[in-house]
This record gives sequence, C-alpha cells and structure tokens, in this order.
Amino acid sequence: MSVSVFREDFQGILQVLPALESGGVECMTLDLVLALERMHFPYKSYVASAGGKMLEKLDNSNVTHLTLPLKSKNPKQMFLNTQELQRIIQNHNIKLIHAHSRAPAWSALLAAKREKIPFITTYHGTYNSTNFIKKFYNSVMIRSDKVIAISKFIENHIHQHYAIDSQKVVLIPEGVDVDSYAPDKVCLSKTQELKSSWQIAPNDFVFMLPGRLTEWKGQKTFLKAIAKMTQENIIAVILGSDQGRSQYRSELESLVDTLGIRSKVRFVNECSDMPAAYSVADVVVSASTDPEAFGRVTAEALSMGRIVVGTNHGATPELCKDHGFLVKPGDVEYLCATLDKAYNLALEEKRERGEKGRLHIVENFSLDGMIQQTINLYESLCSIST
Repeated sequence: MSVSVFREDFQGILQVLPALESGGVECMTLDLVLALERMHFPYKSYVASAGGKMLEKLDNSNVTHLTLPLKSKNPKQMFLNTQELQRIIQNHNIKLIHAHSRAPAWSALLAAKREKIPFITTYHGTYNSTNFIKKFYNSVMIRSDKVIAISKFIENHIHQHYAIDSQKVVLIPEGVDVDSYAPDKVCLSKTQELKSSWQIAPNDFVFMLPGRLTEWKGQKTFLKAIAKMTQENIIAVILGSDQGRSQYRSELESLVDTLGIRSKVRFVNECSDMPAAYSVADVVVSASTDPEAFGRVTAEALSMGRIVVGTNHGATPELCKDHGFLVKPGDVEYLCATLDKAYNLALEEKRERGEKGRLHIVENFSLDGMIQQTINLYESLCSIST
C-alpha cells in the first residue's frame, strides 16, 4: 500500500477518545495509529485520552499519548479540556483532529474551530436519544467537517436521525488485521495450551461467545440455548471481562447452576491472544440483543475462518452474508436450532463457509483498507496534493 507524502507543514494528527481501558472504539483507534506508523506514515500521530490498561499497546511506538480527563461529561471540565486541546494543537502543530466519542468530541469541536483546523468524527454507535437533551448531546458527532460511518447500518442510522448532507457522511467500514487474524498464523501448541487451560477435551465441540459481560451482549440467551442442546460433547466458552459489572457476572453464574449446565460452561475473563482463542472455537456466537454498530468479534472470527452465528440486525448481516448463520435477537429456540445446525455441518461445508467468510472480510473489512480510506479523507480535508 502506498502513502502519499504530505506537505512539510503537516506535522500531526490528533485522535481524541475518553480512555484506553477496553472496547471496540479503543481497539480501532489504536489499530489506526499503529498502522499509520507501521506504514511509515510521514507525519506523527497523537492520541489524547484519560489513559488506561490498553495504553501499553503504544509502548515501543512513536505514537505520543497525551493524558487528559476526556472521560468527564462535566461541562466545566469539558471546557477546560477544550483549552488543553488548543494548547496541544499549538504546541504539536496539529493539522487535523479526529474524535471517536461524544464528550471529547464537544471539546475537540470547539478547539478545532478556534484553531481553524479540520475536525472529523467517527460515528461508532447508535447512541440512545430518548429526549431532546440527549439528542443534542449526541449531535456533536455530526457537527464535524466529515462524519465517518463504520458500517452501512450506521450510515443509514445517521441519515434516519439527522437532516445531514449525504456528502458529509463517509462510509469507511471498520477493519480488522487480516494478517494477524489468519488461521495459518496460530501455532497448534498455543491452541492446545488454551484448551488445556480452559479444560476442553480433544473431542469437545466448542461454542464461544466473546465480548464484555453486559446484558445486551446476549450471554443469557446463549446459555439458555446451550441448555436445550442434547449433544454430550458441547462446551460453551464465555470470554470477556465483567469490567466491574460483578452483579451481572453473578447472575450468569446463577443461571448456569439453575440450568444445570455447569460442566458445559467455561467463563474466561480475558485472553491476550485472541487469534488463538478463536482457533479453539468450532463456532463463534454473537447473540447481541441490541444491534451491533459494526461487530468486531464477528469480523475477527470470520477472518479466522470460523463459523459464525450472529443476530440478524445492525451491521452483522453485512459481515455474515451467506457464509454465516443469522438468528432472531433474543430468541432462545431459534438460536438453539441454529447452533444445532452449525454443530451438524459436514466438514466440507464447514471448510467452504470458513473460506468464504475469510475472503469476504479480507476483501471488504481489512485494516489496510480502512487505513487507506482514512488517509484519503485526511488528505482531502487538508488540501494535500497526492
């Protein structure tokens, strides 16, 4: 992939987001800045956030992190953040600011206007707007020079909720690192190590639901569906942190006992090697009851050649197409029947679906594709000759 050289006075691009604790927004932002560096992008990337455990991913990189209390929704602090962002723009010769969340976007919007630099946003979610105040708060994400929609679903959502010029919205599908999330990149020994650690026998059939432990991710629906299956060698892996939601974790543990499936369920708090984790699974499940704005887990699993069962709303159908299985959100019976169908796939059909799924992600949702389209947008806003 080629990258055009910017003018000498284009010194920096600043990404702003609340924190770097966990989540799809954080992963995408870090993927973006690290990919720019890996591609020898000629100008420096900066990230402003409140920090967090994912900050370590920037270790040994030339990306500069600037710590600001951007998680705060307090109007006074948001105004102070505007002043700090102005100083950053001035001190680091920032030529474009890119916001990924609402609270920091308000501070970034004002700072960009004052410093007369381009401001763009990435619309990462549907953002509940139950009243006028909430809708106004959300509207900062379309007050930018350009709005990036991370899926066709989000692009349609923006147009349904706001009277916005279609030329202002740019569809840049979120991308995954298809070179890292590749079946042939995972060592068999690592897969065996995880299976041993998670107490999975060689002949077990593994259904895996990755994602943080929160009600809308559908873990309860998944467990109820697993309980209705009759196969003896089924293992259900729920992989994800409760992120402080200990009450919900307790509810899931109680449900497992009530359903009588304790021997079939494995709770895994986290895994630092997600490609290897996906390689353990026979089928990856996304049971989200609310629509996914993109569906990073689905994209990663498909890139790994896994069979995916996902809910038929949000952006999931864009990813699954005809190589995955789509189910009704929250429908235990439907999910159970579909898991049973996936369990009984012939090896040849399983292989063909896996290959088609990976090819679909490589061709349409790769990290490199996302990066190049983002660079093109940066260039157009800064009037940079290619």
